Formats: sequence, structure tokens, C-alpha cells
Amino acid sequence: MNSTVFLKIGNYSVKIMRSGKIADLSDASSLRYSGAERIIYFSTNRFAEKRIIAELKGMRPEKVVPADMRYIKNGYAVPARIGIDRLLGCEYIMRERGKKDFVLVDLGTAYTVNIVKKGILEGGFIVPSIRIYLGAVSSIGDLPEVSGIPRRKKIGKDTKENILCGADLVYRSFFDRIYGTYGDVYATGGDKAAMAYIDRIRYIPECALKALQAYE
Repeated sequence: MNSTVFLKIGNYSVKIMRSGKIADLSDASSLRYSGAERIIYFSTNRFAEKRIIAELKGMRPEKVVPADMRYIKNGYAVPARIGIDRLLGCEYIMRERGKKDFVLVDLGTAYTVNIVKKGILEGGFIVPSIRIYLGAVSSIGDLPEVSGIPRRKKIGKDTKENILCGADLVYRSFFDRIYGTYGDVYATGGDKAAMAYIDRIRYIPECALKALQAYE
């Protein structure tokens, strides 16, 4: 059994990959008794990271940071400020697909669009997820609280439908613009509300977490 485990410490969850299998990790202290000899991880949440490291006690997990990148060039204006998850996700596409030019959309708490040209992650866009968008609109004045999946209708017939149809217009336009504009498009991440908009996009779960295997 592979004694190396890989962790993704995110905003709302911690994912673990071991022997190619990915699952949620609810108790990091369990790794102390699981036979794990090496832990390689990345983090996008410093508070969750601090908690996880405390639970591991005596173990010495190895953190992958932007400066460690081996396969992709960082074209960000200030290289240290780009999220490690964005770099790792793009590295995975490059290694597995042999692509020099592509777009990777990460469907997380926010949707990050990463544009890679000639092996350089040049930057991209960040937009709020559908859940955050609906929450923000619902907070305006006396508008009703709305959640769920946007509705694809020409015209909403009540206020809630107006909000959901508006969200559909915004996100359908967003994904239409991304598709076919910057090259081949891939998607990763677990936001279920966005799945209706990526039917033309190649979806690869947990790109960034899988990329950690190259750092073993």
C-alpha cells in the first residue's frame, strides 16, 4: 500500500488522495495511525491549514507552494500571489494532455478561469460562484432569499424566477464566452450548480490534488 498521502486543504473541506482514491478527510489525526509515512499537501485556507497541522502533531507534512512548480511557468504579475491550486491544476492538464495552450476553469467557492499560453499561466478571471451570486442578489433590499439552480426561461414570472433567470443569463453568457475563445477548455472543481453549463467542456475532477503526485 502506498505510504504517501496527498491533501488538499480548501475553504470548506479537506480532500485526501491515497493509492489513487480520493475522499473527504474529516479527522486529520487519523493519519497518525494509518501507516502514512509521508504527507504532501497544498492549502488555500491558512486557518484550516493551521488546524490540520496541529492535528497531525509530530508528523512533518511537506507543503507545495508556487515556487515549487516544475512543469508550468508562472506569468502572474506578482508570482507569489497566485493561488497554488490554480498552478497545480494547470500543471496536471499539461502533464496529462500535453497541452501548451488551454483554459482551465476551477468551479470552487469562486470560479477561476486560468489561461495558459505556450506553457505559461498568464492569468485569467475570477467570478463569484452561482451560490454566492444568488446570496448577494437576495441581500438587496426586500428581495426574497433565493438558492438552487438557475432556471433557463426566457422570462421570469415572479421575483424568485426573475433572479434565477437572471443568474442563468449571467452564467450562460460567461461560459459561452470562455468556450472557444482561448483554446481547449477543461473544468475541475465540485460546484454542482455549474454542471449544467459545462456540457461542452472536458471535466476532470480534482486536477490540483492529482497534480501533487508529481512532487512525491
